[in-house]
Amino acid sequence: MKRCKLVALWLTLGGGCVWISGDDHDRHLEELSAPEADTGDGGQDSPPDTADTGEQGDSGSGDSGHPDTGDSAQPDTGDSAQPDTGDSGTPDDPDAWVQLAAGAHHRCGRRADGRVECWGYDDERIVVPDGSYIDISAGAFHSCGVLEGGAVTCWGNHNAGGALVPPKGISFQDIDTCASDNCGLTSDGKAACWTNNDGYGITNESKNDFVQVTAGSSVGCGLEADGWVTCWEDYAAGWISWTDKQGSGWSSIDAGTALCVHREPEGLVCTALVTKHAPIPTGVMRHFDAGCNEWLCGITEAGDLTCGGKDWGNGELKPPTDGPYTWVAVGHNHACAIKEKGGIDCWGYNNHG
Repeated sequence: MKRCKLVALWLTLGGGCVWISGDDHDRHLEELSAPEADTGDGGQDSPPDTADTGEQGDSGSGDSGHPDTGDSAQPDTGDSAQPDTGDSGTPDDPDAWVQLAAGAHHRCGRRADGRVECWGYDDERIVVPDGSYIDISAGAFHSCGVLEGGAVTCWGNHNAGGALVPPKGISFQDIDTCASDNCGLTSDGKAACWTNNDGYGITNESKNDFVQVTAGSSVGCGLEADGWVTCWEDYAAGWISWTDKQGSGWSSIDAGTALCVHREPEGLVCTALVTKHAPIPTGVMRHFDAGCNEWLCGITEAGDLTCGGKDWGNGELKPPTDGPYTWVAVGHNHACAIKEKGGIDCWGYNNHG
């Protein structure tokens, strides 16, 4: 089959909760109780560097479907209460956690009945619009979700600008977000992407047919039915060359600051931005998240967590071992995972609950 490359006019793409913390990053489990979150910094005296996330500009205009984020006055920077993340959670339980998403300093979880709850840094405006969700994803300072029926709604910090303004008149089946960049898989298998570009959402739909779409930092990629990977936009040239060399037959993909692809029997293969720092997880994964900060985590076939890439010094690469786990979400300097027996474990930088 002829390799097809997609080039889109996509402008400037830019719980709980058990936390792993402790001096010298020796891991121990610490239960967080609502509403008072542990504000320990995991051994770091200052917040992690969250610069260059592309989150600038105004919130755009029009009815975006996200809650009113008010004016540009300094928002409340308090930390939100933790949701109930107890160990009740079987597949038939409507309260069971089935999906997680992690941003710069916030996390969101989707329950089996479609409810979504977010917690963490209130500056990221984590009040979730009402509705029943089928998919969620978190950027640096905003989050988006696909509602039953295919509409997308986004919420978050005022400065996320156009990233909060999803396209209208397009039905989606899932969505992926990194920094201020969003890409969604439409109901007819196309890719539609939008970002923060001076306060305006820029949307382009692809002509390719995909089974999965992912948003990286200023890059979008799609997985075609035959396993070929197609990438487009600002930093796509190197990734396109890399994916061509990898061939077809890939079963899943995820992009962040690096692109990672997965197939059996190799398991994960990632671009150099992650692999140059430290070994990446090896073997076949039941789930993985490439993150947006040069490190990633995966869940092995046995249900164990494994992480690799850049060590930011907050215990990010030392995940908990109370598995097996079913889902992992990697944020800026923290990560969370759903336990098979129910409940959520989180680890890494914990300055905002």
